[in-house]
Amino acid sequence: MTKRTRFRAELLGFCFLFLLVRETIAAGEANKDKPVSTGELCGGQFCNADLGEVCIAGTVCGCVNGEKRASLKDHCQPVEPVNFPLWVIRKNHNQLIYNDTFANPQDTINKQYVDDFNNGIADCYPHTSLKNGFVTSDVIDITNPMLVNSTWDKGVIFNATMYFRNDTIRSPQEAYQVLVDYIMHRNNYEIGHSGLFLNPYQPDPFSSCYENTCHPAGRCIEMGPNTYRCECGAGYRDKNPTDPGRTCIRLFGYNECERDEDNICSKNAQCIDLPLLYRCKCNNGYKDASPKYELPGSVCVLDYCSDLNFCPANTTCVNGEFQAECVCLPGMVDIRKSNMKAYLGIDQSALCLSVIDVNECVLGLTNCSSAAICEEFKIGYRCSCAEGWIDGNPAEPGRICALPICMECNQHGQCIYKSQSNMTCVCEEGYAGEHCEIAPSNVPLILMLLLALLFLLLMLW
Repeated sequence: MTKRTRFRAELLGFCFLFLLVRETIAAGEANKDKPVSTGELCGGQFCNADLGEVCIAGTVCGCVNGEKRASLKDHCQPVEPVNFPLWVIRKNHNQLIYNDTFANPQDTINKQYVDDFNNGIADCYPHTSLKNGFVTSDVIDITNPMLVNSTWDKGVIFNATMYFRNDTIRSPQEAYQVLVDYIMHRNNYEIGHSGLFLNPYQPDPFSSCYENTCHPAGRCIEMGPNTYRCECGAGYRDKNPTDPGRTCIRLFGYNECERDEDNICSKNAQCIDLPLLYRCKCNNGYKDASPKYELPGSVCVLDYCSDLNFCPANTTCVNGEFQAECVCLPGMVDIRKSNMKAYLGIDQSALCLSVIDVNECVLGLTNCSSAAICEEFKIGYRCSCAEGWIDGNPAEPGRICALPICMECNQHGQCIYKSQSNMTCVCEEGYAGEHCEIAPSNVPLILMLLLALLFLLLMLW
């Protein structure tokens, strides 16, 4: 080998050695920031046990359940989760309208909005009193605001979980309020620098009124934890006061007569719309029979009283819901219950007589006791117990008359009066004797029990 050839070979070997050293140094520089493989092998890589990583589902390294971290370079640490929604109304200058792509975690739109939201939240908390407590956030899902309230027809709702270091927040409400106050009052409604803007009206998710069943035109009034009531707002009336605030209709500019369910007119009435509410008018041939304090025309019945000969003299015709009734005029006495009309020669068709002409005592239209004396007057009558009888109710004389001798029935029989010195006791079941003084005997009952016991013994034998 010549000197020239030997020199060329030594030069090539030197170059090769130089390149090998350079590659080794470059590889060392590239790997010096990589964590030392101190954990288990997971999906082709080693988890960093020094950061608290574990293998999850055999594919990815992450924190154990109950721990979170802000980035892959940070240590896992115990956290406290807080869930709440945020109503986002626009992305930069574009109004957001919910569609199904927002709800699909596999869709690129969903992924982009989730990343923007989480990055925005990470920008916000460092500017609040919870800057030392906040760790990270996760979006649970993106939903339609109309699922919460039918009037919320714009924007989307991010249901998210915020994670804080243990013992750094006093309550979930604090975590929510601190964030919303910063976004609205110090960051012009924008979530960090995400381009996502909150709706200026941000309902409190911790209020009992957040998800309510009040009518869109109604008001929800918080009554306490998990308790609220509804009422219709100004300019509206409650169609169903028994369930207030759920069905509200406008006082003005609303025609209650267009739909049967919006008025209470009878099916036999005409609904007439008015500037304020409406009224009902019974159809021809029908008469209003609505109860007192109810809307006239809410009950309309056939006008039986249109027949002038329906009721006899001294009466007036009054329509009922299903039939008419003849009612005595003022100053008249109803004699329909008397069975003495024929005996006294009174017309059988007569229903009422003048209070001056009628003899209540003779017609048997009094409430005097059968043992009382009825005394007729020009107007009305008077009852009084017969001599030897005791009045049981002096405030209304002659209504309850009792014979002292009836006390002999010992309160176990009915006294049948024959004369002041003659009466008979009709004893109650089980009692006997002239004056019902013999109590029911227990002998039959004892005999039945003995027979039952004997029968049982024979069956067991």
